Parts: sequence; C-alpha cells; structure tokens
Amino acid sequence: MVPGREELPASAGLAADERVRLDDLAERFRTAAYPKMLGLDWEASPPEVERRTRMLQDWLKEVSARPGLNADDRKAISFCTAQLEQAHWVLKHPTLGPAYLKAARTRAEAQELGPTPKD
Repeated sequence: MVPGREELPASAGLAADERVRLDDLAERFRTAAYPKMLGLDWEASPPEVERRTRMLQDWLKEVSARPGLNADDRKAISFCTAQLEQAHWVLKHPTLGPAYLKAARTRAEAQELGPTPKD
C-alpha cells in the first residue's frame, strides 16, 4: 500500500459479474427495441413493464451509490437510467406504447428475414 493512500473497501465499485451485467445491459439498451432491452417479449403487459422497469431501476440505483465507481461505470449507469426512464414512459403511454410496439416489432421481423433481393 502506498503511504498516504487509503485502501478502498472490498465492496467499493462493481464486482466483476456486476460489471459484465452493466456492460451487457448498456449494449442491449443501445441496440434493442424497448421491450427487448427490458428483457420482455412483444406482448408484455403494463404490470410486466412496471415490474421489470422497477427491478432494473432499483439495481441501477443500488450500484450507482457505491464508492469507487470509475468514469465508465458512471457513464454506463447514467445512460441506462435515462434509457430506462424513456422506455418506461413510451411503453406505458396509452397512444405511443401500442404504436411504438407495432413499429418496432415490424422492424424486428423485417430484420430477421434479412435483406430482400433487389429485382
């Protein structure tokens, strides 16, 4: 240990499995439609959206309060928190939610089929 520097407690920052979970979550939030980024299927009910959103919010809040987070951790937590709030709002909205789900599902199904040959 370097004189004058205190050692961080063992619980400081993220554990290796938590860092992997945060990285996976941030990547999913960057690349997936709202239901999929929340880990739900296309027909998720409002209570399912609420439960999953609350679970992720609680986890992000818990890890964001830890001492010893590096800049990348804080940036990923901030990004995920903002995306989560937006996803929750859109999916729960009585007009936007169904319209978003229909468009996102159509786009996802088209991507699964792959590119169509040009005539």
